[in-house]
Amino acid sequence: ERFVVTGGTDCLVTVWVLGGASDIRDEMLDLFGAPDLSRSSGASGPAGADDGSSIEHKGLLNVVRKLTGHNAPVTSVAVSRGMAVVASGSERGQVLVHGLDSGQFLRTLFPAPLEAPISAVQIGRNTGNIVVHSKSARTFYSFTINGATLSQGAGRHASHSLVVCYVNGAGAELVVSGEEDGALHFRRTNDLAAPARMVQIFQAGVPIRSVALNPSGSAILAGSERGSLTILQLSEVVKTLEV
Repeated sequence: ERFVVTGGTDCLVTVWVLGGASDIRDEMLDLFGAPDLSRSSGASGPAGADDGSSIEHKGLLNVVRKLTGHNAPVTSVAVSRGMAVVASGSERGQVLVHGLDSGQFLRTLFPAPLEAPISAVQIGRNTGNIVVHSKSARTFYSFTINGATLSQGAGRHASHSLVVCYVNGAGAELVVSGEEDGALHFRRTNDLAAPARMVQIFQAGVPIRSVALNPSGSAILAGSERGSLTILQLSEVVKTLEV
């Protein structure tokens, strides 16, 4: 099963499962319905289940369950199928972890909420380590899957997007953040306080707005504020940084 997790202004985290559509055409037809060529606008397709009580309907997205516990709008979510957990952060600096399959509340990562909104939450694919970032506070935090604190560190620039990746062969798990200075900044999850190593992707003054990994985790995709996209092989980048 393929899951999608969303957070909303209603303070809920919603877990969805992707339906059985075999390709993008089927998915679009399921979501919007077949176009009526005799009319100027297309017809709307059937909506998915909204009560979470069943996933029998094979639509594009179907609600599995809704996770509670936040007392402010949810600003970031992350899901790990391998670790079977969902992590979510809120506008009031609260970070919660729930079981993906059961929906059960497992733990909170901070004894008391931070004084700043959570802008990003990521879960490491290999280790399950959870990385939390607050853009307004310019601070990174990392935790084990069981909630133990690993490290905390401050960034020099505002970070707009980040991913967590594991480098095979180097035995290193890295936080890769795209920042205001147009560079990718690399930090080890267990030593966020150490100075970040960086690779200048775009010219200074052109912020990186989005960072992602390809499905295999071998390449980093970085998008700029001006619409440019750069793809980097992770293994090659790590060699130059000597991480």
